[in-house]
Amino acid sequence: MGILKQRQLEKESHLQGSSGEPAIDGGYLYIYLDNDLLSIVGIPSPNLMAEKSSDSLVENYEEFSDSDGNKYEISIFSSIYDISWELNEYPDDDMLINSIRYEVKYNEH
Repeated sequence: MGILKQRQLEKESHLQGSSGEPAIDGGYLYIYLDNDLLSIVGIPSPNLMAEKSSDSLVENYEEFSDSDGNKYEISIFSSIYDISWELNEYPDDDMLINSIRYEVKYNEH
């Protein structure tokens, strides 16, 4: 694998993610920049009354910024199978992006 491709894959891993568990009662996605908490975003509960699994998908969209004024947008998708997220807007700074990490905390049911 080429160095450019490897760097792109590393960057993508900081722009999106998923968890293999559904958030039946919702939860929160903690977003860190290095070790500093950047934002806490709500994870919605999936539509448990859906007749088809594709209809169970619920999306939450949030905007936030860091202490330097950089703006971010994230979409969180919650289904009966799992949750996933993707940064839609972020600074054009690979070092900054590569320092982002996520932690999922589910509400207890």
